[in-house]
Amino acid sequence: MGTALFNTVATTATAAYPRDRGTDVTSATVHGFGVGLLVATGIMLLAALVATVLLRPRGTHGAQASGRTERVRRPAPYGPTYVTLTA
Repeated sequence: MGTALFNTVATTATAAYPRDRGTDVTSATVHGFGVGLLVATGIMLLAALVATVLLRPRGTHGAQASGRTERVRRPAPYGPTYVTLTA
């Protein structure tokens, strides 16, 4: 769906450009691609802003948000240690 939307925007901008300015097809095509890219960039920035506002980082809810601290067991940073005994 996203590709179809951006294609429609770029095609519309390409078709309208020569009528407004009386230029050649090459300039109109470049203009259409530029408009499509700007629209796509705007939508991606808007999505990033919405995600930043709506998604909370881990650890800011539950016990930590209420001020309580809890001990959490975490795995050791390295695997199990084996000792070789020599006789």
